[in-house]
Amino acid sequence: MSALRLGIAEGDIRGKRGKVTVSQFDRQQLPFFARCTVQPGASFADLDSFIRAETGREGHVSQFWPMGADEDAIAGDEEWEDDEFSAPASTRVTSIMKPNAEADIVIWEFDLGSPSYLTIVALGTQTPSSSAPKVAQGVADALADAAPPAAAAAAPASGVSFDNCFPQLHDACVNREGCVVLGKGDHPYCIAYAFNCGGNLADVESEPRDGLNGALEELERGCYNTYSLRDLEIDRATLPSDAVRDAYDFAALHPKIAKFVSMTGRKRYIQVGDGRGGPFAKACTGDGVKGKEKVVWQSRASAKRYDFSVARVLREMEAALP
Repeated sequence: MSALRLGIAEGDIRGKRGKVTVSQFDRQQLPFFARCTVQPGASFADLDSFIRAETGREGHVSQFWPMGADEDAIAGDEEWEDDEFSAPASTRVTSIMKPNAEADIVIWEFDLGSPSYLTIVALGTQTPSSSAPKVAQGVADALADAAPPAAAAAAPASGVSFDNCFPQLHDACVNREGCVVLGKGDHPYCIAYAFNCGGNLADVESEPRDGLNGALEELERGCYNTYSLRDLEIDRATLPSDAVRDAYDFAALHPKIAKFVSMTGRKRYIQVGDGRGGPFAKACTGDGVKGKEKVVWQSRASAKRYDFSVARVLREMEAALP
């Protein structure tokens, strides 16, 4: 039996396509933020452990929803819901997922109370290895992790950054399974918003006079309505002074990001944070509300890869955007 090569993309393809197999064309267009190789003996429990390690997700229940698989291939008791079934943890991945077949996609659901989703696609097969881990990073991902960080703009000499100028937003992105979204396209009426695992923290409906800086300030102030710095165990003495903080200029530090983000109807936006379980940061065009967004750049998964720094991944995004 062959090993499987899998691609992992953010979101639930069922929300866009219904219960159908993604075509070969669509499969190539999916923005995979991670790839892995699954050996014949690997179970869905093994795949779950890999995904959690890759994305930094901890706690909460998770489950896999095969699309188009024959329930007779499922070992153990099936769990049925709306003509779908979840795969028991002990089931071998290769017994369900088949490249270029009806059962080439599985949806990973994390946290059943406030769920986030990943779409996992069987991309092909390769020769199995008895010495390889049951589930291992794809070659390109492993090389990327082993390589030195890509060239990016240096941190400001002053030490002032997104992380210490906006401590509430930074905390939501790296510690609270949250995200900050800047720009039109991912929300029906807001040009910026922030959320964490508990729900919405703050939003901005119209462009402030001072642009992105003003939007970030409004989001930061809105977060104080939910958490204080004391609640988050952030020592105010470690933060920049008000005068230094007032000198922070997002657009000057990240001119390409500032040019990319749209505050009008052009629908270009960026997302930063661990809140959706996929890449730690991404830049998108198109209408995300209708599921028609296109990822033009994305980072690897998990804040841990970026030393829990939003500023660092923003510098990488800045270097990558045209």
